[in-house]
Amino acid sequence: MLAHELTHCAQYQAWGPGVYFARGLITQLRDLIHRSLRLGSSPYSYRVKAGKPFQSYGMEQQAQMVEDRYRQSAGEDHPIPSA
Repeated sequence: MLAHELTHCAQYQAWGPGVYFARGLITQLRDLIHRSLRLGSSPYSYRVKAGKPFQSYGMEQQAQMVEDRYRQSAGEDHPIPSA
């Protein structure tokens, strides 16, 4: 969980508050719509695609990827989704 949240700190520093909060608002609305109405996909879910730059994933996808890699490196049985 800490690795996930630290990724958001890095995003805030890289993007600045305006971009960060705008993307965050849109992402949280998408998540609310997904969870409550079952429309669209979760902004947290991802599939690693060869050649796709890290920056092209959504903000929650990036944070989830970092958390998943950390858990895997810590020895947890945590598979990484891939295409």
